[in-house]
Amino acid sequence: MTDDFDGRKRETLRRFAAIGAAAPFVGSASADAGDDNETREAIRGYVPTTPGAHFSKLRDDLKLGTGEAQYHLRTLADAGEIESAKDADYRRYFPAERFDDLDKRALGYLRRETARGLILALLRDPDAAGADLAA
Repeated sequence: MTDDFDGRKRETLRRFAAIGAAAPFVGSASADAGDDNETREAIRGYVPTTPGAHFSKLRDDLKLGTGEAQYHLRTLADAGEIESAKDADYRRYFPAERFDDLDKRALGYLRRETARGLILALLRDPDAAGADLAA
């Protein structure tokens, strides 16, 4: 059981680490050449591809423990590679210096199912009334 879990976790980390390795070429992140930590590489790949993800989503998607995720997120934030913003009950993570405060807030709303649904409905029908949206 443990070997299977560790194998799946390692596979997930490698997938996002591969994205993180390509990130400097697309202007998303700048990994320190001396830092080859697999978990931080995975986070470096995850955050640019999922901007505005909250802590629990990041932790669950990367199959990390709570303390492990906290430690590596803090390390990356202290190094200036990622930023976080408090959004009501959530702390959301973003690539460093890529989004302004308004963009971060908008991405936070788009991560919420109800708000995203309202925005999509308004994009489909800009003249929709409140009653139309409630239906």
